[in-house]
Amino acid sequence: MLLLAGCAQGGAAGQKTSAKAHLIELLDLQQNSTWMVNRTYYLTNSQVVYFKNSSNIRADVGFQTAYVLNGTTYYCMEAGGAYSCHMAQADDQTLRALVRNSIFFLNRDDVEAMDEADVSALPNLQVAGVQASCFNVPKGDLAGVINDTQLMKTYLARLNGSITEYCFAPDGAPLLKQFIYNQTTWVWSQATQYSNQVRDEDLSLPGPVEN
Repeated sequence: MLLLAGCAQGGAAGQKTSAKAHLIELLDLQQNSTWMVNRTYYLTNSQVVYFKNSSNIRADVGFQTAYVLNGTTYYCMEAGGAYSCHMAQADDQTLRALVRNSIFFLNRDDVEAMDEADVSALPNLQVAGVQASCFNVPKGDLAGVINDTQLMKTYLARLNGSITEYCFAPDGAPLLKQFIYNQTTWVWSQATQYSNQVRDEDLSLPGPVEN
């Protein structure tokens, strides 16, 4: 359930922080914060649980768990009570951008390159028990994936009049991504659980790495 919680801007007394600056601040916090987020993906009717600390990530997807530990990606599966893990082969830049956007929603450098008008503040929402800061970032969905300017313009033209909403916890944890068009809301991914408590064993491989 999403609850409207009002819209607030950060900054010192008497000053307003721009929506873009506020978003970048959250994305900076996101990279160094520790959190667990259980998100539902409505298109595939699936759940993914993410664990993160300042340098490592884990994603539980069905029967498979993916780890990014010190920059190296591993995939682990359980069979008969035992786990086996494999190191992933190097992937290409586009694939990395797609995976990154899926987990974190937005990339700090992509947002930094946007104009101030490309980011606008939306009312805060209560998501997974947390007051989340929300933003409309129409370019965010394909930032880092589409480098063709004309293709991006075509994509944005099709989204004319719509809202691409991203919501983040105070520590930058990604909680909600949804699209609003003609007063119809389509939720792409929404957190149902959030915690800033992650154990060391949550981000350790559960079994040996096999060749």
